[in-house]
Amino acid sequence: MEQTVTCPYCGEQTSVEIETIENDYFEQHECGKCHKIINVRVNIMIDFEPEECPCQMVKHEWVLVPSFPKCTTIWRCKHCGETKPLTDDDRKQYDIPTYKQYMASISNEHTPF
Repeated sequence: MEQTVTCPYCGEQTSVEIETIENDYFEQHECGKCHKIINVRVNIMIDFEPEECPCQMVKHEWVLVPSFPKCTTIWRCKHCGETKPLTDDDRKQYDIPTYKQYMASISNEHTPF
């Protein structure tokens, strides 16, 4: 991951490449202008942004979330992110096998010689 940082010695903006993204991880880099060694520490922040949820006033708007294997497909509300499993009728309508059906189908495909 490439990031631009300010050298603590000369104030010059310098670009650094850090391969490991872990909280409190640091690497040493040389400033491109003053050539002093600087420590660059990775700090991971989590930011929460509240917003209104329209699902309180209207019904959820469910969309299929395709996945692999197909048997793990679920419904997710496109507004609030709530999830729910598929019903048997949903599986029939969209031709989505259950986990048991999926496992049976792959075991039939991979029979030993």
